[in-house]
Amino acid sequence: MWKVAAAFFLLFSFCAIGSASPSRVEVLYVEALSQPVEAKSLLYTYNVNPETASAEQVGPVLGVPTTSIDTLTIGSQHFIYLWNGTDVWIYTTNAQGMLNEQPLQHLQFGFPYPVISFLPDPDGKFAYAGLSWFNVNGNNAAVVLFTIDPSTGYLTNTGKVVATYGPNGWVPITKFLFGVSGRRLYSYEDYSGAPHSCGGAYFFYDVNRRTGSLGPDTPLVGWGDCGAYDTGTFSDTLTAVADAPLGRGSGTVVLNATFMGQTINCGPSMLAFCGDDAWTLSFDPASKNIFFGDLDTNLMAVGHIDFPELRLLSTTSTIPSSDLSFSPDSKLIYAVTETDINIYAFNTNTGNTTASSLLPRNSISAHIGTATLSGK
Repeated sequence: MWKVAAAFFLLFSFCAIGSASPSRVEVLYVEALSQPVEAKSLLYTYNVNPETASAEQVGPVLGVPTTSIDTLTIGSQHFIYLWNGTDVWIYTTNAQGMLNEQPLQHLQFGFPYPVISFLPDPDGKFAYAGLSWFNVNGNNAAVVLFTIDPSTGYLTNTGKVVATYGPNGWVPITKFLFGVSGRRLYSYEDYSGAPHSCGGAYFFYDVNRRTGSLGPDTPLVGWGDCGAYDTGTFSDTLTAVADAPLGRGSGTVVLNATFMGQTINCGPSMLAFCGDDAWTLSFDPASKNIFFGDLDTNLMAVGHIDFPELRLLSTTSTIPSSDLSFSPDSKLIYAVTETDINIYAFNTNTGNTTASSLLPRNSISAHIGTATLSGK
């Protein structure tokens, strides 16, 4: 897991289930809000060329509820779940990602607390609503299980609470999320409000793919060095933490392969950016490259991960400091700056960008993501 802004962009991934056609379509959705107080937005659809990184608008502009977006592919059917803290709307799309004008289903959650994350499982059998609230006892959270009808995409609220959190006097859960595989449901705990504490941590719940139930919350990766820039990230197979306790030149990036028990310790002698101050870290969906938001150079540095040799390799990618999103197949990078959406064709096997284009921003803020659909 979102702030309402003058306009924002949401791009997202369809997780294909079953056989795939040789042709694939990269889809970009732009949800634009002209006034923060309005309840409706305009949804634009783009197809993006993974070779040239150029974006072409397709289909009509649709008025939709102001929401966040999750997507799902079951067989040859593509579904979009538009949701906010109280409701969810389900749409179907065609092979180019264009939405049908009317939703298939509109469901009110009916919970006493707001939904902060709504997550269809990539398998297409279950979905999870993550709730978070604060009361006199502290911070609380819960996860409620939904079922998905594979023939229609319709949701049914089972009313079953499959995970709980709290009360905790200082630390809230601020989002729930899936990785690529759907084997685990992740949560983020924000430590920044606690006394004598900084940073945050990711936890995970193992997902029972047959029943939808969740295992106990288990620590995955955490960080916290008060007075210094530090951050962390994860994928289904990797974790990473960056810390520069004495500023530029003192930093280390530590990568762990969670299922192999291997660790890469990257300092400035391996790659210069590893010694710098980091404001963000992320992996591409293939978990082959790490992206380092470098406060000292104002660039997004990219290191190609080489676990056999326990090292990070330099790349030729030059990306401005930005908020990053990726296509699910790792072929495209979307970098949002204050003025533009930078689109990059990307070779995940080398960590190098191969082409680029720009979409000018005409909004105050932007969120982006991508969709990769199987063509027909």
